[in-house]
Amino acid sequence: MSKMVLRFAAALMSDHRGSRTVTQKDPDAKEPRKGVGLGTLRLDGFVSVETKKQGTLTTKPLLFLGDTLVVNADPKDGSLVVEALDAVGKTTKG
Repeated sequence: MSKMVLRFAAALMSDHRGSRTVTQKDPDAKEPRKGVGLGTLRLDGFVSVETKKQGTLTTKPLLFLGDTLVVNADPKDGSLVVEALDAVGKTTKG
C-alpha cells in the first residue's frame, strides 16, 4: 500500500494504520485490535538534504537540552562529520 503525505497549512500529515495480532492459537482469544491515526509534522520540524558532491549545512541556532544528538544519514560512499557550535560560532567539545 502506498503512503500519501498531504501538506495542510503549516504541517505535513500522513495516515497510520496498525493492528495487534494474536500469535497463539487460543480458541478464547479476542479479535485483533485495529486502529487508524493521523501523524502530523511541523514544516520547520525536520530537514532533508541531498547532494552529489561535498557540502556544508548550517542550521539556524537552536537550544539543545539533551545529552545525545542523533543524525539519521546515509553518506553512501562518503562520510559525515558533525560539529556543534557555541553562541559565538566556535566548535564545542562533545
